[in-house]
Amino acid sequence: MAEALKVSIRLVRSQDDAAAFGADYQGELRQFRDAVDASGIAISPRIAVFDSVGATGGFTGEFLIPITQAIVPFLTAAVVAWVGRRNGRKLRLKVGDIELEGNTEEDIKLLVAKAKELAPVVDPDRQREDAGRNN
Repeated sequence: MAEALKVSIRLVRSQDDAAAFGADYQGELRQFRDAVDASGIAISPRIAVFDSVGATGGFTGEFLIPITQAIVPFLTAAVVAWVGRRNGRKLRLKVGDIELEGNTEEDIKLLVAKAKELAPVVDPDRQREDAGRNN
């Protein structure tokens, strides 16, 4: 079966946020990921790893989520809460080749509505055919 379409959610830090790979900012990204994960949404964080002595790494702020779960109200609320904690934060949402950006609750709700429109229509008969194949 083909892999489900994923949505890229990038939480963009503000200029006033702590250092991107500092403990405080990484803690906030970890809390976001943990809350979303605990709600049952399959969330895959992107992680940066630096290959040098003393270098740090961590969450980049980008998370991949299946499109069918990216449009649930809990995720919208979690993103709105994260963006609202600090002035200047933004959400970048990417579906396929289309990238959208917002920084207010209204913007984010519009982005989620647009993601629903961009989600491909799944043909249940085709899905059953694909499931019967040994890929």
